[in-house]
Amino acid sequence: MSTRVSAMIGCRSMILSLLLTIMPGSATLALAATSYHVVDIGTTGTFTTSIALGINDSGVVVGALSPGNTAYQFTEGGGFVLLDNLAGGSEAIAFDVNDAGVVVGRSNVTSGDTQAAIWSTPTTPLQLNSIGGSNFDTAFDINASGEAAGSAVFIGIPFDTSAVFWSDTGVPTDLSAELNAQGSARALNDAGVVVGIFETAVPSENRAFQWTEASGVDELVGLQGALRTEAYGINSAGVAVGTSGAVDTPSNATRWTTPTTPEDLGLLPGSTRSVARAINDDGTIVGIAETLTSQLAFVWTETSGLEDLNDVSDAADIGMTLLRASAINSSGQIVGTGLVGGVEHAFIAPEFAAAWPALGVLAWLYRNRLARRA
Repeated sequence: MSTRVSAMIGCRSMILSLLLTIMPGSATLALAATSYHVVDIGTTGTFTTSIALGINDSGVVVGALSPGNTAYQFTEGGGFVLLDNLAGGSEAIAFDVNDAGVVVGRSNVTSGDTQAAIWSTPTTPLQLNSIGGSNFDTAFDINASGEAAGSAVFIGIPFDTSAVFWSDTGVPTDLSAELNAQGSARALNDAGVVVGIFETAVPSENRAFQWTEASGVDELVGLQGALRTEAYGINSAGVAVGTSGAVDTPSNATRWTTPTTPEDLGLLPGSTRSVARAINDDGTIVGIAETLTSQLAFVWTETSGLEDLNDVSDAADIGMTLLRASAINSSGQIVGTGLVGGVEHAFIAPEFAAAWPALGVLAWLYRNRLARRA
């Protein structure tokens, strides 16, 4: 055996040994094409549960702590920061945060109604203007310009829900007037393209829509035979995601590259429904798969298709089952909610990049060792 071959074999053994030391129980995972390292965000103070609903490109996570529904923002370096309620309010939920750190969600107020809220800082919540007479408003998403999308609920007879778009100055637009139907705006991109759900009258079924201020409303066509469609996310390229299906068949996660071209993303084995909740600018999609008894978080890519996030992450190593994937940022960091010991905890799952710097160092050592022996 030559000196060069012996060196190669010895170095390979050293690399494997070091990888096993650096990442015990995860060496195989670190080399997988798509794999994620799960961090349990946990709770703080007297709170026992947490959910994560949004994340920006700086890794700021937002959601709610319970009991009591207290809105929070979280960073791995700074931990939890609680967000104040609107004046007179006792609870709030944060749904999204943009790259400027501006948070949107909802908070109750003195009257008992719930209003859409926006936080430019944790201690300065402001009520987003209502479209008038609504009792339960929510802002679900905010873009880089400060425009927001959400819904307004009118409690009465009849019960009514309107999709709402808020301009960057807080002026609300009732999209349901253009939809000529009840609805809810669930997401928007930086170009101001809004997606969401509206409800047909007879029969009463959900339909997905896309709206722009310039072009108005377009219905997002469902999969073949679908009677209901729902849209929950959209990226900068205008690719929308949601779910589509018939009443008596599974509703499958769906991607729309145009309003008339739905793509079936499929189901996880054993699941009866899948819902895509978010898509980043790389086209990676996350969401929820439902079985008869539980939920499972999923991730979808062009190369790997639909995968159970539990299977392509190290969640089991920390005793967590990932239930719902709610959002993903441009770096591929996924946030959502998992189960730890029967209790819901928020999680953040960056792609497993920690191993690659170590591999780079080892490769450098390997090349230099061979150079010395040549």
